[in-house]
Amino acid sequence: MTTYAQHNFVPGTVAISQQDSLRGFVDFKNWSSSPKEIFFKTTENGAVTKYTPEQISGFTMQSNGELMYVTKHVLLDITPYIVSSTQRVTQPQTELLDSTVFIQQLVVGDYNLYTYTDSHQRVHFMYGAPGQEIQELKYIKTLVPAPEGSKLYEKREYQDQLATLFRDDSKVAKQAKGVEYRDDKLIALFVAYHQTQHPGSTIAVKSNKRNPVYWGIVAGPSFNSFKMKGGESYPLHGDYSSSVGPVAGIFMDIPFGGATRKFSVYNELLFKSYSTDAKMDMSRLLDGDVATFKLSYVQLNIMVQYIYTRSFIKPFVHIGMGNAVVVSTKKNDYYDASRDEHYEAMSDLRKLEQSLIGGVGVKVSRFQLEVRGSTTTGFVPKNSTSMPVNSLQVIAGFRLK
Repeated sequence: MTTYAQHNFVPGTVAISQQDSLRGFVDFKNWSSSPKEIFFKTTENGAVTKYTPEQISGFTMQSNGELMYVTKHVLLDITPYIVSSTQRVTQPQTELLDSTVFIQQLVVGDYNLYTYTDSHQRVHFMYGAPGQEIQELKYIKTLVPAPEGSKLYEKREYQDQLATLFRDDSKVAKQAKGVEYRDDKLIALFVAYHQTQHPGSTIAVKSNKRNPVYWGIVAGPSFNSFKMKGGESYPLHGDYSSSVGPVAGIFMDIPFGGATRKFSVYNELLFKSYSTDAKMDMSRLLDGDVATFKLSYVQLNIMVQYIYTRSFIKPFVHIGMGNAVVVSTKKNDYYDASRDEHYEAMSDLRKLEQSLIGGVGVKVSRFQLEVRGSTTTGFVPKNSTSMPVNSLQVIAGFRLK
């Protein structure tokens, strides 16, 4: 027996053999690659048991519809796709998976449809008939050099495989010649074939499968610099000080569909703050005058993420845009030294700040660390004057599920 600290148990069953099964709860991790093992308990407060494909014939879970995994021996080409854009492209050595694994069953009919996501995040689809060996639907994608630049090469052998498989139904076979290598398209094709062979019958579609959505928290320091541009005659012109402020919030990572899931839409909702001041330097009349600003924002970032999935430590890149709204103005102060008085420095602060964002980082399991740079429109509202805020952030994150 064993326990698993960070869990998400959902109702499910474990098939100990073809005839016997146990009802209980399966620890569902919203896996980005197919699970190599699962954790199961028969009651909500019961002991947790680990199962591998060699120990059980499959399992089901009630999460986003019924998810069904079966134990099968597979022979798959799991060679990583090449994504380099260089002119010189070297094909990696072929990597095969010849093992007994958990594969997800998508359709149960005359022909069954399965899927498996390997350790490189490459998605495979397979088919089989009851009592027959599993066959991979073969699809190859890579970049090849060309005089005008590298081009994407795709070998869609799976389309010919399916056209041959469904050759006794000319309409479905024709559709197979152009079907995309996506779960929803392939499911629809297998269902269409079954329904033409058995009019009026129903077919078991075991998954309303969708891409996983990852949630998490992020936090870290932001090193901010402020540079006044133009407007030398502007009353608040000065050399504004740099500062360090906090950045913290939540993220939602939504991988794209397709064969690798290396790209995703990465959204953040963050809290951040700025603090800066400057001595006025336009004339001797303002000697000793100081403008001080302390602002807090809520910011929504929308970025595209690319992650390199071929290693345990996974580098990633972010690029995108942000929109921030002022939620607190702690300081908007002008100190007039000649009168020894304080009053509001700026009556029309820019309330909406827009930014361009780029970052690089690494992920290890649920943890991530990123160095990110951004430049913003700042809070000075004048058209003839601007004070963009340039930030360097070091952000740590933890994925919750």
